[in-house]
Amino acid sequence: AGYYGGWVDAVIMRIVDIMFAFPALLLAIVIVTVLGQYKHKQYQLLNSQ
Repeated sequence: AGYYGGWVDAVIMRIVDIMFAFPALLLAIVIVTVLGQYKHKQYQLLNSQ
């Protein structure tokens, strides 16, 4: 991205900045929470039929 510059560099650097802004553990907790809620809703849908 640094070689080409421009908007590609800007987009990739914003993504990297966001990743560095949040600690990895916090990100893992959020992912597990979201996936856990999804599984719970999926389980409820399967059992309600």
